[in-house]
Amino acid sequence: MIKIGGIIKHSTRDYPGRIASVIFIRGCDFRCPFCHNPELIYTEGDVLSPLSVSNTIKGLKKWIDGVCITGGEPLLYPDVIDLINYIKKEIALPVKIDTNGNHPEMLERIIDEGLVDYIAMDIKHIPGTEGYEKATGKNVFSENIINSINLLKNSNI
Repeated sequence: MIKIGGIIKHSTRDYPGRIASVIFIRGCDFRCPFCHNPELIYTEGDVLSPLSVSNTIKGLKKWIDGVCITGGEPLLYPDVIDLINYIKKEIALPVKIDTNGNHPEMLERIIDEGLVDYIAMDIKHIPGTEGYEKATGKNVFSENIINSINLLKNSNI
């Protein structure tokens, strides 16, 4: 189940060209030594309910024009789809996802189903090199990263 670690109500830098709320998801499958959200790497810690976050976003609708879902790694959780759908359909706001690219099957799904309006993928190093493993702190299946890059290059997002 998705674990929401926090929310920023207004940001002018997380979704290019928009004033957006930012939802932070707990949990990441990388251990990057330079992580800018290290408190979100692990799933333990305070969490917010998806309902309370959705209600917060709904209440902010007149002051924002987008929502960024970031982490951690949001695509670790299949039920991130439910959160995206709610924001898109019930609140009628565009959604941006930040991802590390290690879950091309989820990325393909959100692209194919037209669920997001913007995707940012953080490419840590040259895929398939020792440098990628140093940058992520993990052995990474480089095919996942390459597949995600190709999905984004071939999408209209």
